Order: sequence, then structure tokens, then C-alpha cells
Amino acid sequence: MTFPLILHSARRLTLPALALLLAVPFAAVVARALPGMPSQPFSQPTDPGPRLSKELKGQVAVHPGQHLRLTTDLGNVRLHIGSSNILTYHILLEADAADKDAPQLLKRFDVTTRSVPDGVLLHGQILGRGCTGRLWVTMDVTLPQNFSVDVNTRGGNIETADLDGRVSLVTAGGNISTGSISGAAKIQTDGGHITVKDVTHDLTAVTGGGHIIAGNIHGDANLHTGGGHIRVESISGTARFYTGGGNVSVGKAGSQLVADTIGGQIEVGEAFSIVKARAGLD
Repeated sequence: MTFPLILHSARRLTLPALALLLAVPFAAVVARALPGMPSQPFSQPTDPGPRLSKELKGQVAVHPGQHLRLTTDLGNVRLHIGSSNILTYHILLEADAADKDAPQLLKRFDVTTRSVPDGVLLHGQILGRGCTGRLWVTMDVTLPQNFSVDVNTRGGNIETADLDGRVSLVTAGGNISTGSISGAAKIQTDGGHITVKDVTHDLTAVTGGGHIIAGNIHGDANLHTGGGHIRVESISGTARFYTGGGNVSVGKAGSQLVADTIGGQIEVGEAFSIVKARAGLD
């Protein structure tokens, strides 16, 4: 069932759990966070038990504008900004001191780096089989700000500083948090939360069930979560937002906005084009 709505200036649109279709531009106050929406990045608790540890370090000569491709079997990945001509990495390995195979676990995690014409390949993997126990991996990489990055970890969080370049971040289940990105960004996690500051180009963000929080997006945006909330300060391009059960909050939409939630609410502060919003089941 659909209802035509005419909204006046200084009014806010909030859609409850029923299907609505809007096709009118309107102006309203900037949206606030909806109930239950987080305001800060999420972090995992640390294990306080005693651990054995090992550090791996290295560096590679690079140039601004190049590309980092980082893959790892597991581990948290943190990207920092540093010198314009050096990429450095510091990897901390930790194993539970109570595990009998802890020393072997530390030895079996291997890191390889290779310079290629357009940048650096960095790969972390666990070699061999037969050991049991828990292994924690934290990879800190420092690189020039003007650098494109592709990061893929099979289990862990990803955090980045501000980056000037194309960005692709993928994790099998952790949270992803970034600074501002001057370039297009693709971000995916199988179940964690996604927090992004401003993006100068297009943004694609997908999570299996976490929240998605973004600042000002100057291109198009495609945001999809299996059940979390979506909150965006502003979007200049075409926007498509979907959540399987959370709320959608948009402060300002400069172009066409399509928002869909099953069970949550949709709140838009200010819009200058067509808004199509559907909340609840058909």
C-alpha cells in the first residue's frame, strides 16, 4: 500500500514499519542518529591471558601513487601514514602460553613481500599442519598517503588512516574502520561493522549483519547490511541503501535515494531529488 506525501520545509520524514513510496523533493532539518545507532567504531575485547610473542619487521622502497596488495590468512590489519618513499611493516604474533604448540605456531606464520611495477605485494600465511592452539596476528603497515590499497584478511579487523587512492578492504568477519578516502572505495565484511569517514568518489559497503556508518559521500553509494543500521551524513550521487532489519538515517541526499528496510525506520533530513523509501514487509 502506498501513500503520496507532501512535506513542507523544516519537517522531518520518519517512516514506520509500513511500505511507503516518495517521489517529491523536500527540505528538512538534518537527521540525527536513530535509536540503537552506534556513534563510535567497534573493537573486539582482548584476551588478558599470558602469551608468547614474536615480531616480524621489514620495509620496501615505494613511490607515491603506487598500490599495496595485502592478503593474510588471519589477523588485524592497521594502515598508517608515513614517509613518501618507504613502506614499512611491523607484525606482532601472539600465542597462548598455555598451549603446548605455541612456539610452533609462532614459527609457522610466514610473511613474504615482493616489489612489483605498480607497488608491493605483502602476504601472510600459516605454513604446515598439525599444530593446535590460538594465534593472534596484528599487522601494522605504514605507507605514503597517496597510495591505493587492497586488503583481504580471512579473519580480523581492518583500520586505516586517511588515504588518497582507490581502496578495497575485505575481511571474513571483523569490523572495518577508515579515515577519509580520496578515491573510490569498496568495503566488505561477512558480519562486522563498517565505519567510514568522507569519500570523494563512489562507495560500496556490504556487511552480513553489522552497522554501516559513513560521513559525506561525494559520489554514488551502494550500502547493504543483512540486519544492522545505516547512517550517512550526506550523499551527493545516487544512493541505494538496504538493511534486513535496522534503521536508515540520511542527513542530506543530493540525488536519487532508494532506501529499503525490513522492520526498521527510515529517516531523511534533507533531499533535493526523488526519494523512494520502503519500510516493512509488502
